[in-house]
Amino acid sequence: MALNQGPTLQLIGSILSTAIATAAVFALAVGVAMLAAHFVRVRTGADE
Repeated sequence: MALNQGPTLQLIGSILSTAIATAAVFALAVGVAMLAAHFVRVRTGADE
């Protein structure tokens, strides 16, 4: 059991850090997209 724990924990940690990194990048992309959409809306509203 102790022999299996090391690699398994490492695998879980690797998957977890990958998932967190993916979620962070996704959140950042969504935030940038929302910000861009907001600026476009403000721009078009000001032009009219």
